[in-house]
Formats: sequence, C-alpha cells, structure tokens
Amino acid sequence: MRICIIASPRTGSQHLAEIIRRSYPNMTDCLEPFTDSNFLRDIELKNNQIVLSTNKKYKSVRQRVETVCNLIDKADSNQNLVLRLFLLDYIESFLPQIMYFLKKNNFKFLILRRDLEEQLLSWAIARTTDKYNTVTKGYDVSQKFKVTDFHGIQWLFNQQKEFNRRLSTLDIEHSTVHYTTLYQDLEQLLNIQVNQDSLTLKKQVVGNHYDYIENADQVKEIIENITNGTKIY
Repeated sequence: MRICIIASPRTGSQHLAEIIRRSYPNMTDCLEPFTDSNFLRDIELKNNQIVLSTNKKYKSVRQRVETVCNLIDKADSNQNLVLRLFLLDYIESFLPQIMYFLKKNNFKFLILRRDLEEQLLSWAIARTTDKYNTVTKGYDVSQKFKVTDFHGIQWLFNQQKEFNRRLSTLDIEHSTVHYTTLYQDLEQLLNIQVNQDSLTLKKQVVGNHYDYIENADQVKEIIENITNGTKIY
C-alpha cells in the first residue's frame, strides 16, 4: 500500500499518517519529503528501501523535488509508503512532475480537510508554543497562550484560498477524509480500525481551541476579519 496525503498545515496530517503507518505491515512514513524545510528529516535509499535520513538542506525546491521523485522511482516497488504533500505556493509549479511520479509508483491519494477556523486556531497555537505534535505532553488547558502572529494566520488563510484551485489541476483520482470524522472515514474507505490508545501522535487540541488562548476575543475577531465569513470547504 502506498498513500499520499494531500493536505495543508494544521489539518491533522501527522495524526493521519501515524494511523496509516500503524495499520499496514512495515509501512514507512516518509513525512513531508517535498516540503521546503531545513528542519524536517528527509529520505534516502538504503538496500533498495526508502528510509528516513537527516535533513539534506537542498539548494532549491527543484533539486528537492527531483531528488525525492527519483528516490521513490528507484525504491522497491513493494515497499509500503505513506507521505504528506502540502499544496503550498512554492510547490505549485512542480505538482505535475510530482503527480506523474507518484501515480507511476502506485500511490493512492487521500485529501484531508478540516474546518477553517479550527485550522487557523491550531496554526496560531502551534506557532505561539512552537509545538507541532503530541510526541511530548499535550497542552494544559489551565495554561493559556497569548497569540501575536496574526501575519501567520493571514498567510495560512491565503494558502487555503488557493487549495481547491491547486487541487483541481491535479490529474488524480482521490478520496476525502475529514479531521472531525477521521476514524469513521478511514474505516469506510480503507477498512482501518483505529485503536486510539496505541497512537503516539494523537489529536493535539481536545475541546475548544479558544480555551487555550489568553487573548481569545481578539484572536476570534481577527480571524473573522481575515476570513470575512469565508467557507473554503
């Protein structure tokens, strides 16, 4: 089984990838190999198998895309893989090339969607706390965070406005899963029974996101102004 999760930041893609990794034998999670980052682990080939490596610090997005595509193309075709692809602005021109190689190597495509306000709030909390997953302890609702990165919220909203357009350019067949109904959707689409207790990466925020934010009223007003009632999904 090979699965590409097509999503955007703070939609729960780490959580989804963790579920998929644990649901198939010897599944390798390739993380976000196409994401232009100097911090994420990358992939490499060992004994014809894709494995995680240290960050490669590619010189350009083009070099990253070409290298990752070639690695996937050369890997053992029977290796189970899951990876995440974010449809962000800098990757758009490379999407035809990426899709060609992923389809050629028998990837199935899952589109992951999330309520827009929840996504923006999750982004704001993660940027404020510099905490992007639940490998470490979860948030303590008694500890509130003051959100100040409103430019970041605007950036993510702008990316989301373009998500459906970018998705519509991809020549792929896909299924859709939603963050709020993730476990039910996976059971229906992939016959995956989710054991939440066994997961390392769980849903990061439980309950109302505003309960974690010190300046909740201000953040709510700013998000309303940014989105202006926009319903992207």
